[in-house]
Amino acid sequence: MLDAAVAVAVGRTIWPDPEGNWADYLRACAKAMWGMFEASPGLAQRLRSMTTIPEELVMQSYRIVDQLTQLGFSLKDAALIVDTIGDMTADSYLTVELLDRVVGGGGSYRDRAIETMAHAGGIVPNQKTAAEYLGVMRYAMGERGKPSAWWMDKVDLVIDGVAYRLCERN
Repeated sequence: MLDAAVAVAVGRTIWPDPEGNWADYLRACAKAMWGMFEASPGLAQRLRSMTTIPEELVMQSYRIVDQLTQLGFSLKDAALIVDTIGDMTADSYLTVELLDRVVGGGGSYRDRAIETMAHAGGIVPNQKTAAEYLGVMRYAMGERGKPSAWWMDKVDLVIDGVAYRLCERN
């Protein structure tokens, strides 16, 4: 039954066509996946704990890999890219959900993480780096119900690595 729910979620998602360049296509796929998680509460966690793999999920993965091979990637590289961006997007989504959870004593996990980082930053040798790092992590964690673009920054980092790899091969 849970596999059927995953299948419905994958089927309802509007997946992009590979118009433009491969990097824009990958960004659009990551955004579609994030949107799928937002539209289907619990889906990201289900994907991380599955003991079976719904055919619809495999078919969508195949479609994206196939599109990337048509854009010039080897099958192995296309599969690696799809797997990396898919894992990173699911994990980032789950982290945002975790950050919004209320913890014992009130406040969110995000609040506790920031408090812990601020405290630790007050006792490390390089106060300037600690303060700047805390600012970066505040950005990374976003606000309750409103995640930052940090996960898309991660997608861009992967895309930059792919572009570098392509340049090295040429």
